[in-house]
Amino acid sequence: MRTQKKAIPRMDNNSPFIPKMKRILFAALLPLLLLTGNTGCNHPRPAAANDSIDSLSLRMGLLPTLDCLPFYIAEEKGIFDTLGLDIHLITYSCAMNCDTAFLRHHLDCSVSDIVKAQVWNAENDSIRALMTTNLRLFLLTSRQARIMNTESIKEKILAITRNSVCDMTLDNISRSVQLGSDEVNKPQINDFDLRMSMLVQNQYDGALLPEPYASMAQQRGARRVSDSDLFCKGLSLVVTHLSTIDRRRSDLELLVKAYNIAVDSINASIDKGLGRQIILSLPVNGLENDTTLQLSRFSHASLPSDSSLTAARTWATGRRLIPAKKAPGQLLDSTFVKVHHNP
Repeated sequence: MRTQKKAIPRMDNNSPFIPKMKRILFAALLPLLLLTGNTGCNHPRPAAANDSIDSLSLRMGLLPTLDCLPFYIAEEKGIFDTLGLDIHLITYSCAMNCDTAFLRHHLDCSVSDIVKAQVWNAENDSIRALMTTNLRLFLLTSRQARIMNTESIKEKILAITRNSVCDMTLDNISRSVQLGSDEVNKPQINDFDLRMSMLVQNQYDGALLPEPYASMAQQRGARRVSDSDLFCKGLSLVVTHLSTIDRRRSDLELLVKAYNIAVDSINASIDKGLGRQIILSLPVNGLENDTTLQLSRFSHASLPSDSSLTAARTWATGRRLIPAKKAPGQLLDSTFVKVHHNP
């Protein structure tokens, strides 16, 4: 159950003391924001206790984001069943809990991002990435923030998930307008729905959001000012454990095959003008009320580009998430997908 949080007090942006006062206000409210961000994603959705799932099933953790849509379509249309793949999809409302479940081996595979996967790979060379799901992030600002472009983000409060592609993307946006990472206030709000809701309620200045949350926020008055594709593409990965590859290679091959079949189904529906119905397969509350999101054609499973992986590792090393002298290990397993995503 999500709890309602009190609105963060706003201040008159015309005041010459605003930059300093915003920092003071932000520092005072940071513990509340951190608590909000970490308590807003406590349970997977739909709920599924690990001990209630057949141990023979492939357990996959997903996020309710547009890049994961082919997996939901594969389940909805019975593609997994047709291929003979016994699989349970478990949706998490924020990436942090999905990652935790994966690292504790409660999941056989999951969707994560290229920054976290690089960090895990540096810590323990037992994680492999099978493909990218091409996550895309958008910087949106609230109606009251008066941020019309990226040059206006200095001293603003922009919600993200730290030490992730979300954090990296905001740093890329900041650098593009000659701002340092510490010149933007970045509270951690992990739950996508909570982050979107706080944004449209003007509780902070802006947020990084994936689809469909970006479109839902825009319909409720938020403004888009930047896009992660301007800096780095293919931000997400399907990751698994080496032990899972050893035990369940054929299942993982069927998973990728099901993804590609679902992509063909999605593209056929888009061509017929039925993209609206397809979007509603995502388990996102209130999505049926959004009329702004338009589906683009999906591509078959591919590997992330070398440039994207290098960019993520370089950023993580600069943040000291990876030791500077740590040699890159093998992250990609290209035996499941041969095609690389275009840089």
